[in-house]
Amino acid sequence: MYLAKFFHRAPGNDDRELLLILESGGGEPHVLVSFVMGGSSEPCTRREFITAREAVAALRRAAEELRLEGYAETVHTQYQLRALPSDPKPKPAWQQGLDELLLSGIIEDGATQAALIAKLAATPAAQEPLYLWLAARHGFATAPKGHARALARAENARDTLGARRASRMPPYVWSLRPLKIEAFIQDLLSEVHFAAGRPQAALDAAQRAQEADGNQYRGGRIAWILAHCFPAREEEAFDQAARYAGLGGYEAITALPAYAAYVGRRAPASAKGRRASRTGS
Repeated sequence: MYLAKFFHRAPGNDDRELLLILESGGGEPHVLVSFVMGGSSEPCTRREFITAREAVAALRRAAEELRLEGYAETVHTQYQLRALPSDPKPKPAWQQGLDELLLSGIIEDGATQAALIAKLAATPAAQEPLYLWLAARHGFATAPKGHARALARAENARDTLGARRASRMPPYVWSLRPLKIEAFIQDLLSEVHFAAGRPQAALDAAQRAQEADGNQYRGGRIAWILAHCFPAREEEAFDQAARYAGLGGYEAITALPAYAAYVGRRAPASAKGRRASRTGS
């Protein structure tokens, strides 16, 4: 996940970028880099962090230091950008608040999320799919048995994003792609449906999330639902894990005793196939 903040200090073109790179897994560090805009494409500083919480705290400190030095944050969000226009527009307070809400959600800071959700409710942020998803996600985390309310909120986020797409009115998604927000919303819908005892709906949402923004973790969740809720499709889940477990995301499947038995059955068949291949050659 790439999240960028841009800053301008008048007069002239004294511009800076802060880029936060958050890794979703695999043991890679989280990274915060800063750039002097309009200059070298190489970062002027680069710092690595073990936890997302440390990386987010560093981004917040760096942004505050720039503000104290007279820089104002601009509306720009594309992390590949390396030069700002001569008179960049300042980022509205509601967008800055929505950025903070996302950061608070990433590090699971429930108290800050609750405060920002309430603060932003009377601003344009409340009409954004990003806000609606984060508010629904926080509500479900704090009241996991409130299935009906969580589902209504998540579906509202999904439908609002779809309406924005249909009207060609771009949503505010910070530096993320709208498809990534769509996948996050489907992730939440899958969790809500599963908690409510609706495995088919949970599987459908999980598959839509994978279609929108696929990765091995979403693939692993699909396999997990298949293995636990659809006995007739257990072999399909194990086949998927056997192909992709090396990428990560399938640990919950490969730890199952039934998966170990599947691997045991599969090994003799694979060995027999290799012997036949050698004989044929």
